[in-house]
Amino acid sequence: MDGLAAWRSGVSWTSGSCPRAPFASSDHKASCDPCEYMNDGCPFLVPTKRAILCLVHKGGSTTWKLALLRAQKQARRYHRLQRSPHSRPPSGNTALDFTAAAQNRSVPRLMMVRNPYSRILSAYLDKVVLQQTRKLWPSSLKYGTVPSKNRTVPSFRDFVQAVTGHSEILNRHFQPLSNLCLIDDGTGALSHRYDFFLKVEQMERWYLPFVRLLGIEPTLRTGWNLTTHWWKAREGRDCFYTPLHVSCADFHGGAREVARTSKGMSEDASKGAATPASFHATQADGKLGRYYDVELAAAVTQHAAADFKTFGYPVWDGLDARAYMLRLRQER
Repeated sequence: MDGLAAWRSGVSWTSGSCPRAPFASSDHKASCDPCEYMNDGCPFLVPTKRAILCLVHKGGSTTWKLALLRAQKQARRYHRLQRSPHSRPPSGNTALDFTAAAQNRSVPRLMMVRNPYSRILSAYLDKVVLQQTRKLWPSSLKYGTVPSKNRTVPSFRDFVQAVTGHSEILNRHFQPLSNLCLIDDGTGALSHRYDFFLKVEQMERWYLPFVRLLGIEPTLRTGWNLTTHWWKAREGRDCFYTPLHVSCADFHGGAREVARTSKGMSEDASKGAATPASFHATQADGKLGRYYDVELAAAVTQHAAADFKTFGYPVWDGLDARAYMLRLRQER
């Protein structure tokens, strides 16, 4: 959305009750109260109290939680990136703080989003192939014929059919993003609750303004060249994120604007974005052509129809995945 026009709609949140149990334990559509916990699919007030943010499953949420927690003044426990960032409350924030921020029109509301094709594939590669988290799968999905670790797992085709043909409430990893972050409260899409949707495919474009808005850029400039269970170092780089072929010093130092050629962006599209990575990362953006065909792309298009409308993503026909990803990164 443009600027802070959404605030002038008069829509506001109330905190409701604020249970201590993690919101992530529920799979119901939009069944969360905004609260102090940083749980995927639920808006929260960032530790610096400068914005309301909603992170989403398979949209880089693990790494961004690490960044937000590490940026806190008393962040020693998160400094070595060995502690789970999930279901953690930002230091000092309460449900009352959230309510006050939600009623303050100067506090921006932001949501990170990802194109449905990459997100569904990433969920499959992470929760079915790599982690084999059976309890999260649709009930109709059974172990299949694709070798993985010490057993076989369902094919991507079987997975898409189970997700798109379901008659049950899906785990949030597999639900459309328009079901999450309190976008729809049952009365129709309320995307105007958010001032900006941050497309992960375009992180290069919004990253610096975003981290400066939150006041966490100093934390992200250095100290990230280590690998743990929760964080993977990126090619020896010491900062949280840079575009491909750009040094941390150039990117954060403001020595020059980061100019990208079509050739460079095409390379990004074929490899997958150079985004921060946790052990959940699957590089799904660069694998669309390997897993999708026309039929599967059409099934995901129908399954996530509201996402295309709400977040402005173009529909893909299942052909030329590289060109599709390049289009996402270049679109304004």
